[in-house]
Amino acid sequence: MRSRRRDHVIDMDAVADAVGKEAEKPAFYYVEESQQNKFTCDQCGAFDDILGQFGYCSRCSTRNDLQELEGVTIPRLRDRINAGGPYEDCARDAAAAFDSVASLYARQLIQHVPLTPTRKALFDGMRFHNLRAVADKFKVAFDIDSLRVVKPEDIDFARLLFHHRHANPVISPS
Repeated sequence: MRSRRRDHVIDMDAVADAVGKEAEKPAFYYVEESQQNKFTCDQCGAFDDILGQFGYCSRCSTRNDLQELEGVTIPRLRDRINAGGPYEDCARDAAAAFDSVASLYARQLIQHVPLTPTRKALFDGMRFHNLRAVADKFKVAFDIDSLRVVKPEDIDFARLLFHHRHANPVISPS
């Protein structure tokens, strides 16, 4: 008698969720953090599921960089600060988030806005942690005044934040 072929489906998400609920997880068990980002586009309301944190809406082609910064990254940083820090890590992560988003904006603008070679060269190898320098280059290259609505005291505070990010807070014993 011939046996019937049967297809079996194993839901690996269910398996991963079940591990460790009734007994201790085995030492070799490793759960990888998801690389997916599920978000609803602020511009058109479409649901998207993308690989990585930043990308385009599949319906309207709007980038989600600012949406992620304002809606996810900054609230998480505020929660960490309100929970007691560590403040140095929060300052570093805030500066890194700005650096990353500013770099993504520059890359997109360079890719989609026709520029002279001289203006394009303004961004070659540039790091985006100097707020005033970044604002000046965006103004020269794209005529975008990114600091026009930012208070001078907030600019000064951001400058200190970026300096703190690059300072070594560890003091070696003498």
